[in-house]
Amino acid sequence: MRLRELNPLEIGHYGYIVNKAEVYKSSLGFTPQIVTPIATKSNELICYNQEVFLEPVEGVGVIFLSEEEVPQKMYLFDRAILLKPNVWFCVLPYHCEFRYHIFAQGEKSVRHVDDVLTAQGIYPKIKVDTIYTVLYQEKDRFFDFHGEKHPFWELTYVDSGSMICTVDQVEYELKQGDMIYFTPYQFHSQRNASKDALSFFTVSFDVNLDDLALLGNRVIRADTTMHKLLRDILTEYNMDMLFSNEMILSSLVQLIILSIRAVKNNRAYSSIPTRVSLNMKSELISRCVRLVDENIGYKLTADFLSKKLSVSPSYLSKLFRQEMGMGLSEYVKERRLELARHHIKQGNYTITQISDMLGYCSVCYMSTEFKKRYKLTPSEYSKSVNFDAVAAKKK
Repeated sequence: MRLRELNPLEIGHYGYIVNKAEVYKSSLGFTPQIVTPIATKSNELICYNQEVFLEPVEGVGVIFLSEEEVPQKMYLFDRAILLKPNVWFCVLPYHCEFRYHIFAQGEKSVRHVDDVLTAQGIYPKIKVDTIYTVLYQEKDRFFDFHGEKHPFWELTYVDSGSMICTVDQVEYELKQGDMIYFTPYQFHSQRNASKDALSFFTVSFDVNLDDLALLGNRVIRADTTMHKLLRDILTEYNMDMLFSNEMILSSLVQLIILSIRAVKNNRAYSSIPTRVSLNMKSELISRCVRLVDENIGYKLTADFLSKKLSVSPSYLSKLFRQEMGMGLSEYVKERRLELARHHIKQGNYTITQISDMLGYCSVCYMSTEFKKRYKLTPSEYSKSVNFDAVAAKKK
């Protein structure tokens, strides 16, 4: 389970961050109960039908928060918080002695969960034990390798040209940007599939992957991120810098994980451009991103931005999605919401002013989009990040 940060945006629908805990505790008239949890695991969540004050005192702990019938989330419990009524929670130590304050009134309820709650950290499931070879090869049109098999994994990536790989008497064609994994003891041969020169990159390794069908016997189309990881492996190998072996291992693990995701999601990727072309396109997208920020208050369309960049709208839209992993309009929407959240947190403008600044057609529309993205309305978020100031005014 991923450990999250306790911040107003994350827990706005659960409660509030209490920055002035001493002031809050003095308003209670007595010291809250102090608790020292012993167990490092639990399958219970509790809640009260009134507000609950919680404050870490010593050590490091985690807190699980959940609403009714909603999966719990784990947060680093390093700040005082005030939970709303009927919010389910569980507090556990984080691999050390831990104590915390709690002030709770009202009726207490207990709920059992199927998953064991524990602050166990992250334990990688995929591990590359050894890399045997990292080799970049350039072959002429007569290249024809008779074949081999070995007790380790092998990855072949075609950087230019095309190749026929025969695996257990089944032929696979790899074009530029394609890669294939050969599983342990799998016989495979390779030959040039065209009259042009052939360049390909090979890595052989051991990995604790028991399900061979995850990657074996299939051609995978690399995306831009995979392409970069392959280049990083080759660069680190050739440069032989400090901790290059560790960098190669790290990149290879990422590549394997992305390959598995691609297979699971049945993704198809466009061709990988050459290094020079990739740099030119990246610069174009960087200019596009700057234009979005500079003109965020205007109506931003592919037509408007493409004219500024002297390219066609269709080319810009296709390239933006390829480089950024999302559509142009989707990026503009996300960027406006990020800036809206920033301005609300700063507190220098009203919500109406922020809506106008960011080019929303109305405050109502901005509020609707904001709640879809952050689960809170702009007003609710403003209250959550300024809880202490609001509480002080009430007093």
